[in-house]
Amino acid sequence: MLPWDVHWAETRFLFECLTQQDAVVVLSLHPKSDPAAYQPLADEFGALIAQRRAYELIPACDVFVATFSGTVMAAIGCGVPTVVIDFYGLNYSYFDNEPGIMIVNQHADLAPILERLFNDQEYYAQVALAQQTRGPEWILLDGLCTRRITDELYQLMAGVS
Repeated sequence: MLPWDVHWAETRFLFECLTQQDAVVVLSLHPKSDPAAYQPLADEFGALIAQRRAYELIPACDVFVATFSGTVMAAIGCGVPTVVIDFYGLNYSYFDNEPGIMIVNQHADLAPILERLFNDQEYYAQVALAQQTRGPEWILLDGLCTRRITDELYQLMAGVS
């Protein structure tokens, strides 16, 4: 966890970078965050705070920006080019070999990566295709999840005497 003054400075930096592009920026806050605390900053930068969970919004995104989070797997599954922010050296290797994921370790690198994604159509198409190709390796979006879980539970129960 960051001290609050650092948190707000980082939040301001992210809002500024995200809103530099000609795009609608929709913020999905952590469920424990108070939207009212973030609203003045969102208003200042012209960003919207979503009322829905990230999982509901990801399929509509052109670009998804997050930290290391399970939501990144959903973005991979939906074929959405994703920027993972790691300014504090967590250096998790989860997404290191994913061609549709750009991991940003330095503040100075974020704006240029976003600019390229939003303004270089060929690059964007390449990254999106890579993400779509890898999606099934991360998440299966076929509407049959409940059936698979139920089948697995029945198989496990059948083996119990």
